Amino acid sequence: MAKLKYLLLALTISVAMVVILFIGSLQLVIFNEVLFRWHYETHQITETTKMTLPDLMTVTDQLLDYIKDKEDHMVIESKIDGINQEIFGEREKAHMIDVKNLYIWARNMQWLSLFLVVIIIGYGWMKSKIMLYETLSRVKYVIPLLLTMMVGIGILFATDFNKYFTIFHELFFSNDLWLLDPKTDIMINMVPEIYFYTVVMMSLALFVLSMIITVVGITIIGKRFKAYAMSIEQNKE
Repeated sequence: MAKLKYLLLALTISVAMVVILFIGSLQLVIFNEVLFRWHYETHQITETTKMTLPDLMTVTDQLLDYIKDKEDHMVIESKIDGINQEIFGEREKAHMIDVKNLYIWARNMQWLSLFLVVIIIGYGWMKSKIMLYETLSRVKYVIPLLLTMMVGIGILFATDFNKYFTIFHELFFSNDLWLLDPKTDIMINMVPEIYFYTVVMMSLALFVLSMIITVVGITIIGKRFKAYAMSIEQNKE
């Protein structure tokens, strides 16, 4: 029964770590202004949008602030082909409401996962350091299994990005507002499919690296913590 308890705790911590690190990796990439600037310059976005690079970056900053819930509206104006006008239409605004809600949900899941990790580790530290050691010693075996699943998902995206990107939208959005028209919707010209491909691949690479570091860290700390935990339990006796 004790082994099952340790396994369940290890699974909970491992899943929570996946959520924390994966969402964290996405945040670091999605909200990276350097990546946006590189994307706009590399893929000639100034030509397809007829906007200058400084104007694109200003609009991007405002758009990201809206997603992060720092702004409560998406009335963003800038110059297109030299003419000052509102950038996004009603369909784009409606879709960004869904995107914002999805991001807030993901951010809340990230905080909840962090809370679970802190509670489990804190409880183990206060209640039984042996229990904490036994739990963490199993985490280093559970995480690689979850990591393998995430890598598998990454391979699927890499082999047929459009297919699985579409499946993602169908799973997480209850409407077709994400189907934008490059002839009328400037947002899809700002961030076409190549941008999202870059984001997904970079986020997965960062996530895999962070997970490997986590497993190595737990392994190193676990070896030192075992002796400490056993000595504490012996002193109690």
